Amino acid sequence: LTRLLTTKLVAGSNQVLITKLPASIDKDSIRVDGKGAATISEVGYQEKHVTREEILAPKRKALEDQLEALNDQKSTLVDERDRLQKQRSVLEGVASRVQGGPRSSNSGEEEIDLLAAKAMDGLNTLLDYYNSKSAEIDVKLTAVNKNITGLDEQISLIKKQLRDLDTGDQ
Repeated sequence: LTRLLTTKLVAGSNQVLITKLPASIDKDSIRVDGKGAATISEVGYQEKHVTREEILAPKRKALEDQLEALNDQKSTLVDERDRLQKQRSVLEGVASRVQGGPRSSNSGEEEIDLLAAKAMDGLNTLLDYYNSKSAEIDVKLTAVNKNITGLDEQISLIKKQLRDLDTGDQ
């Protein structure tokens, strides 16, 4: 069995490490040849048995980092959803106050007549604003909820991959 390795060396002393050789290799059969002006001064062989945990550690770390990033993204989206829901609540509160009709203020000021011409113009402006803002909030909430659902699916998949690493079902 012959393995060919091509590498670039710099002037001076270099060390080349070759990994993942078969476990059945005969250490006395290892030969190294080189081309060019380089001189091979020593060839060594060392067995290092790698545990399953050492092999899986980089994969586990990558999955954990990915999971953390997804959870951060989800947290940001949940915060955005909460802000949008508060905006909707405030907007609904304003609409319900207008819908309630004329009111007296607690300070004894006279009632506001919502049927007056100026009040009707203001009401139309408010209703237009309510309509457009409600639609905008609904669109944003739909997009945010969809993104959260997508992140939840990715998070579940990564958690499953981490469990599979633990049980050896990878």
